[in-house]
Amino acid sequence: MTRAFAFSPGAGPYGHKHGRIYSVTRPGLYKVGFRFVDTSTNGPAGGPIQAPSDRFFLYLQGGVTIAAIATTDAGVTLTFGAPSNLPDNGAGAATTHQVESTPALGTPTHWQPVGDAVVGDDLLHTVTAPFSGDSVLFRLVARWGGDAASGLVVDGGGPGDSGTQTR
Repeated sequence: MTRAFAFSPGAGPYGHKHGRIYSVTRPGLYKVGFRFVDTSTNGPAGGPIQAPSDRFFLYLQGGVTIAAIATTDAGVTLTFGAPSNLPDNGAGAATTHQVESTPALGTPTHWQPVGDAVVGDDLLHTVTAPFSGDSVLFRLVARWGGDAASGLVVDGGGPGDSGTQTR
């Protein structure tokens, strides 16, 4: 068995670093693009070993976020990410996500579910709301720990706590 060192011809000149952590400070769905470029000079004729990669994208979700709203012939489609555990403390039941709609804000506001609730699975989901009336407002509600309360809780607290977060 042989081992190629970083500066050997044909060997990759760089390693990788474990433990990189990326985070966001505001709610939203962030799309981050990466492209790998080999800047080494130990390839043919003193150039790189690899050609630049195609760009690939990573999505980061901060908080409860409706990522996209679009109109179609069938109605209004809403796309949202469904994180599996909020708050992300590793404890408690999976988070459920429910899109809700209302024709107007008032006291009280009567929010109605749009489609079925989605159990968090760390994927993007799309629901369609049929057209109904001149205007409609939407919100996305995330519930964790089995709590079906309608209040707004920005921080679910510690392990085992339950709460609701709405955007």
